[in-house]
Amino acid sequence: ARSRGTNFVAGQAAAALGADYALTLPTTAGTSGEVLATDGSGTLSWVDAFLNGGNSFGAAATLGTNDANSLTFETNGVARIAITSAGAVSVNAPTTGVGLAVTGNAASTAQTITAGTGQAALAITGSSATAQTIAAGTNASGLSITGNGTANAVAITAGASSGGGLLITGGVGSGVPLQVTAAAGTGNAATLTGNASAPTLSITSNAAQNSIVASLGAEGTPAYSFSGDANTGMYSSGADQISLATAG
Repeated sequence: ARSRGTNFVAGQAAAALGADYALTLPTTAGTSGEVLATDGSGTLSWVDAFLNGGNSFGAAATLGTNDANSLTFETNGVARIAITSAGAVSVNAPTTGVGLAVTGNAASTAQTITAGTGQAALAITGSSATAQTIAAGTNASGLSITGNGTANAVAITAGASSGGGLLITGGVGSGVPLQVTAAAGTGNAATLTGNASAPTLSITSNAAQNSIVASLGAEGTPAYSFSGDANTGMYSSGADQISLATAG
């Protein structure tokens, strides 16, 4: 021991001990940010700890559980993000078995996902037995996606089996199950590409409602046209009338 003036550091045992035990200190003083940890047998060692304000471990860091228990993050005393032992993530939502469950608050936009250049804003790959579900809040859209640049706003590819790429079921109210609106520009509002063994588009309508509702269109811009020939197709020239146009 070396003298440090008239002051000293003391270690004191608890007032009541069930048995004697010894603690063996590490052989070094450790590095900045490390804390003492025990191996359960009294041998102490320096280990990394996650600190408020951030860390500089000098290597990739791992935070989590090594057993079959979930991991939860909270703010203001309320659980906000939960990750189950199977890897399902819930944000402001009850823990479920889905890959990602997110619930926004009532006064703001639920979720905003902004992609980097050349990246998909959202990529969802389900298991062979689990469907992917996006549920809207009251008086809100279930999913709103805005494209940027020349890429598609939404790209959906069906799997190799008999399942469809997209399944949309309307609610019991007057809302339209699927509404696609084109923005300014020359791109199509929606492009569907089928394969050799299945129809490109399959629609089942409620008996009391129309299956497809389109704008009336015009002679030069028919409501239903063809790829590479936008001014040839079908439109409505007036109430209870169907007209065909070629070359506008």
